[in-house]
Amino acid sequence: MLPDAPGMAGAARLARKALRTLDSTAFRQPGPARQELLFDSFSLAFKVTDGGPANIWGGGRAMDTPRIFISMGTPYNEQYSQFRDALETLLRDGCKTDPRIIGKNEYPSGSPLEKIRDVMRGCQGVLIVAYERKFVEAGVERRGGTGALQIARITYTTPWNHIESAMAYSLGIPLYVICQNGLAQEGLIESKLDWYVQNVEISKETLARPEVIESIRAWVETRVVPRTKGSHHFRAINGQLKLSEMTPQEIGAVMSVITGAFASGVAVATFLPKLFH
Repeated sequence: MLPDAPGMAGAARLARKALRTLDSTAFRQPGPARQELLFDSFSLAFKVTDGGPANIWGGGRAMDTPRIFISMGTPYNEQYSQFRDALETLLRDGCKTDPRIIGKNEYPSGSPLEKIRDVMRGCQGVLIVAYERKFVEAGVERRGGTGALQIARITYTTPWNHIESAMAYSLGIPLYVICQNGLAQEGLIESKLDWYVQNVEISKETLARPEVIESIRAWVETRVVPRTKGSHHFRAINGQLKLSEMTPQEIGAVMSVITGAFASGVAVATFLPKLFH
């Protein structure tokens, strides 16, 4: 059951007002034209309800706050814990985003891959922090083959960085990669055409450097923020987002507008099945 949010009634009234701005004869048009008009009216309602600093629940995270998924292996010493805390603070307070971290503010109850996918789908950016998880004193690549290669004193990151960066890329979510100096770069943890790898020391002091702060802010402003405004609301109403991928606040907002639409006598059955598929 959704929370009893006083803002829902207001959202419904705004939805009815938005819908009344359209010529009622337009809703007799067939197919795409009718859906486009419905979409426009819902967009107007959301534009009004999301205009303030808080969501319709009257506080908490603003519904247009960018969410950033942080892919970082669980810290195993104080230095790395301090870096993660400093990064979270920078993203939240310095960049005005909502950082999401598996194991810290997101907790899987079952398959971690499903939880990661669901959380990531609700984010507009993915920030990878690749740092030492394994150290190889001496070894061989392609052992026993004609192209065998001796390796020595090489550090590798957690495989979860590769899994999560691949998931982000497949979902079309902007990537930003922070890579520890000296770490082996492979897979998606290397500079590509679509993203840049920032090679630094993984310490809280690094995140106080002006050039690092500005680089992260520029990525947020140019790549993350443009994906944020109304993206979840509009995708939900257009049938492109499932309820399982939405926060309770976003579900409440969508249901409020649908309630307003029903009160106005508008047929929204076209959209409802898509939310539950």
